[in-house]
Amino acid sequence: MREPKKPLKVANKIIKLLDLVLGIERYPVDVKQLALDYSRKKFPNDYIQVIKGDNLPGFEGALYGKKKNNEFRWLILYNNQIIKPERINFTLAHEFGHYLLHRDEQILFECSQEDLSRFDDYAQRETEANAFASQLLMPLHDFRKQVATNELNFDLMEHCTSRYQVSLTAATLKWIEFTAKRAMMVVSRDEYILWARSSQSAFKSGVYIKTVDCPPVPVPEKSLANRRSLLSVSKVETQHAKGVWRKNEPVKELTVFSDKFDLVITLLIFPDEAPSQFIQDEEEPELMDTYQKFTNNL
Repeated sequence: MREPKKPLKVANKIIKLLDLVLGIERYPVDVKQLALDYSRKKFPNDYIQVIKGDNLPGFEGALYGKKKNNEFRWLILYNNQIIKPERINFTLAHEFGHYLLHRDEQILFECSQEDLSRFDDYAQRETEANAFASQLLMPLHDFRKQVATNELNFDLMEHCTSRYQVSLTAATLKWIEFTAKRAMMVVSRDEYILWARSSQSAFKSGVYIKTVDCPPVPVPEKSLANRRSLLSVSKVETQHAKGVWRKNEPVKELTVFSDKFDLVITLLIFPDEAPSQFIQDEEEPELMDTYQKFTNNL
């Protein structure tokens, strides 16, 4: 079994350098120029030579290496059908992560949309590349300052997506990573949950949804996420009473409907104080989502 890499440590070295050279208000990161300049200076015999868009059916991005005269040259590609800057930005950061973390293991990486959303032990290299990209584009110290103690809402999240040029999903996952709030992010399709991520405080109080190695989990019938066909707006939020997402707790639900990817992205924010006798799900706490296991060890 391969030794896991340290994506956050590698990203943090670059972040410190960027903060020193460009200042703390340097966002969004110009990943293309960074990858070209950094690799050439840091690895003069093993650098990234070209980054460009190309025809990549079925893939979001790719990293290719070629040996020439005992030296390596690398090529990063992104799918030229991608038109959203935030998707291109994360794709480039992901492939840059493969270059820094994994080029000693293989010389060909072709990454799908699913790969760029993997945070589990079944796709360790993709998980590491995603962790690197998230940290590089949204350093924790700066992200904390942006959200501060403000109440999380769509306006605040859109500020973060604009500042870092990332998707709403990526920004929300970053917030879930460090928030002290009891919160959970849920991504669903066709009224079934694809995956869910809980903040540490939420998980410790029994708030999580297991989606790995288990039957499909339906979206709660009375939730906003289950009312896509009834709502004409793409973003909606509400305060639920007990019994909608959890039978013993009220919850604030913020839901976004993405027509392009046929996904529903939901953020659930529970009361700061858990019920005195919170009700555990059927699974025991040690069966936490593999994303949580991974991030705990970074």
